[in-house]
Amino acid sequence: MSVQKQMWVVLFSSVMITACLASLLWPKGELATSVKPHKALGRILAEDLAERLGPGTRLLVFTAGEAEDEPAGIQARSFLDRCRKAGLEVVFNRELMPFEQGREDPQKELPAQIYLDMLDRHPDVDAFVSFVGFPRLTRRHAEVLPASWTPMFAVSRSANELKDMLLADILECAVVPRFAFPAPADDRSPSYQQWFDRYFQRIDTIDDLPLGSREMPVPRSAARNRNSRR
Repeated sequence: MSVQKQMWVVLFSSVMITACLASLLWPKGELATSVKPHKALGRILAEDLAERLGPGTRLLVFTAGEAEDEPAGIQARSFLDRCRKAGLEVVFNRELMPFEQGREDPQKELPAQIYLDMLDRHPDVDAFVSFVGFPRLTRRHAEVLPASWTPMFAVSRSANELKDMLLADILECAVVPRFAFPAPADDRSPSYQQWFDRYFQRIDTIDDLPLGSREMPVPRSAARNRNSRR
């Protein structure tokens, strides 16, 4: 091999090694940044529940098993940590395994049957908190709902299909990726609330939904009773 070819091989090898090192190091920086909004979501949701329902509130939490490093896992860990400091009591943490969800996205949907089972087994809790989406209840599911049920706070990947749950008074509040823009601008050192406001937003009523998801609301009297501390 000529000297010139050897120089090209050495140069090419150096470039490839540098590229490989960059690919290993660069995502860590991005991951460290992307973790902050999800930690903020968990913290803000816990503080919101403590303000709405008060200290001593008993919670049942749905989390995604085997998703510790994914958004659902980061949000849940931050939430559980903040619950202890906010005086909220997590009575039971129902971890869902991937085979139970049947979807690649762990925050797409809480299986309806698991939701109904937990309603039946834990009638004494004050609220459900789901980091795996919300249940999509069919007419058949609605027929077996108890006369009263526990309000739910859910984190979901999408605001679609939330309307029915809000109108039925099953869903108290949902947190979804921000769809209303422009988002609030961050300071140089954003607070947890600013991280949350930049990437997420709350859905409390159908008026908070995207315009395409709204319809005329049903009368409030048509909704069934819920368990509530308020």
